[in-house]
Amino acid sequence: SSLREETDPSIALNGSTPSVLYLTGDGYSGSPNRPVIAIRTGPNTWTRNVVPGANVSSNNVYPWGELAIDSTGRHLFAVDDETITNNAHLVAWTPSLRTSVQLTPQTMSGRQSLSLAGANRLYLLGGSGLFDVSMAASFPSTTMTRSLVETFTTSQHVVATDAAGLPRLLVNHGSTLEVVRPASSPGFWQWTELGPAEPGRIDVSVDGANETRACFVRAGKLMLY
Repeated sequence: SSLREETDPSIALNGSTPSVLYLTGDGYSGSPNRPVIAIRTGPNTWTRNVVPGANVSSNNVYPWGELAIDSTGRHLFAVDDETITNNAHLVAWTPSLRTSVQLTPQTMSGRQSLSLAGANRLYLLGGSGLFDVSMAASFPSTTMTRSLVETFTTSQHVVATDAAGLPRLLVNHGSTLEVVRPASSPGFWQWTELGPAEPGRIDVSVDGANETRACFVRAGKLMLY
């Protein structure tokens, strides 16, 4: 994936209030790249908040995938923060606080897809597998475990949460779209092929019947499965 794809805008809801995550700056010292959270505060009105890096520096900070908002109003997103040495971080931001927890460097391979799985649980899917994140009230104490799903060979990958609180993955494996879900035997995954899909953004959700719903491109058309 290109940097443009990693930093494409993302939208999430805090109740009924939308927030948008996007990138600003030109990458030079006078205007370094920074994430921006824009919150809708009224009809045709948005409040724009530039999110700083961990250190005050002219180096760049890139949002690296999707935005999620937890039940406390924390805006959650991964960043490539070049103001610090260990640059892969999961950021928790509110209008009054910016804090983060370090991710493994491999996490930043590919666009990060996020899905909340409870008040204090988050799934983060990237090019190095699926991270099950247990979020702490004091966010730097957040912990996570990684499952080695084969996303290092997929061109696109996204995650949703099913009715049981388990991850439901959609991956574009070469030119084949596949649903990945935990198997009945713990520690294993079950793959279901959905057919051909073209390169491009995909997305996934789980409906009220606990069925996977996929959005993708096939033969130049937007498909909903």
